[in-house]
Formats: sequence, C-alpha cells, structure tokens
Amino acid sequence: MKYADLHLNIRIRIITDFFTDLTQKSIIPFMAIYLSVQIGAGLAGLLLMVNIVVSMIVGLWAGYWSDRIGRKKLMVIAQSLQVVALLCLASANSPWMDSIIVTCVMFLLSSLSSGITVPIANAMIVDVSSEHERHYVYGLQYWTTNVAVTFGALMGGLFFESFRFLLFSLVCLESMVSLFILVFMVRETMDKRAISSTKHSKGSGPSTRLMEADAPIQKNILNTYWAVFQDKRFMVFFMATVLSVSLEFQLDKYIAVRLKSEFTAQLFGSDISGLHLSHPLYC
Repeated sequence: MKYADLHLNIRIRIITDFFTDLTQKSIIPFMAIYLSVQIGAGLAGLLLMVNIVVSMIVGLWAGYWSDRIGRKKLMVIAQSLQVVALLCLASANSPWMDSIIVTCVMFLLSSLSSGITVPIANAMIVDVSSEHERHYVYGLQYWTTNVAVTFGALMGGLFFESFRFLLFSLVCLESMVSLFILVFMVRETMDKRAISSTKHSKGSGPSTRLMEADAPIQKNILNTYWAVFQDKRFMVFFMATVLSVSLEFQLDKYIAVRLKSEFTAQLFGSDISGLHLSHPLYC
C-alpha cells in the first residue's frame, strides 16, 4: 500500500488535517489556561463541557444530513463557519481589541464547526476506501496527528501568552487555505443518485417539500438513531467510551492549568513555567 495509491480526497485530508492539528493544537490546549485566568476555573470548565456536548449533538445531526445533501456541501458550510469563528477570535485577541465575551462565543462556534466536520470527514474516508486501505489510512492519520500535536503544543507553549494574536491569525489563515482546497479540490463521495433518491423518497410535490423542511425532519432523525439506542450492548460500550474519552481529552487541559499555577523552574539560565519557556529572546 502506497500513499499515492489512495483516493485524492484521502490524500488531501491527511495533509490538511496535519496542518489543521498543528495550528489548532497550538491554541486549544492553552485556551483552558486563558479562560481560567479570565473568567475563573469553574466557568472555564463549564464552557469546555458545553463545547464537548454541543460538538457531540451537532455531530449526530451532521451525520444524518450528510446522507441527505452530500458530504462536501455540509463540510464547506462547517469550514466557512470555522473561518468566521477564527477570524473573530483573532480580532478579539488583537492589539486593537481584547474581548473575552467574543472569545468565548467564537470558541464555541469553532467547536461546533469541528463537531460537524469530523464525522463527515470520517464518513468520506469510508466512502472511497476499502477495508484493507483503512488500516493504512488510519495508521497514517494516527502518526501524523501525534506529530502535529507535539509540535503544535510546542508552538503554543512558546508563543501563546505573548503572541496570541499571531497564533490565532496563523490558525485562521490555515483554515482559509483548507476551505479553498475543500471547495476546489475535494470531490463529493456520495453517489448523486443516492442523494437524489433520499431527497425524493417521499415524492417531489410542493406539499412534500414543505413536510420535509418541517417537523418530519426531526422525526426522521430520531427514528434513525432510535434503532441504535435500542442496541443495549452497543449503548453500554458507547457510554463507557464517552466517559473514558471525556476524561482523557480533559487531562491535558487540567495539567496545563495546574502547571500554570504551580510549576516554575530554571534550566541553563532560562525560566521554565507551566505555560511556556521564557527566554530573553522572547521577552
């Protein structure tokens, strides 16, 4: 199995996901520190919890709608929201403006956008890959993600406190490039005939279109997931996974906040704090 043998969408996603993780991981782990200082640890924890819950809910919604209107269209909408959120985040932490309220709202919108994008991107990979290819793809994603997270955290540790506007601007620029690539290079992976049959499965008259745009949509979503909720073994596994991952994903944020408030040391004449490596070069 070679990288060049993969579908174009997968090759693009691996590259763009690497740079997305690289830039976003330079700010996301440190947002817990920033928010805990600005609004208190309790409210910061509540905001992060809301972000996770919202991301999960919109992820379920996005999975249903991507089967109806196609993967690419919904991803373009989500990525556009991401660009707007990051642009506002950069503006709210710029030399000309400092607004914690805008930062919190746009951070939530950014999480919402990610919650839409991630499950659809995974579905897109499944659409254009065989079972044999997925072992290679997910293994490659695992390593590229770890490398990106490592260097992203290093960038954030060095520059977040003093150069937050620069980091937010860098993340916003990367998001704009990803949107451009998504619009002009990524191909729709769902069969157009499947999308069409889904849209017109109940007829194509005006009354039908009104019904599909109203309450039946929510009813169909609930009916779709109700079959999943009835699988007791899967739900036990699902809840255990959610509880485990929720703790795992908060570990880096908890450690970051604690190191910020409690850890300080010196190494080779340089001050090392829990947030960044302070050196005359950066002061």
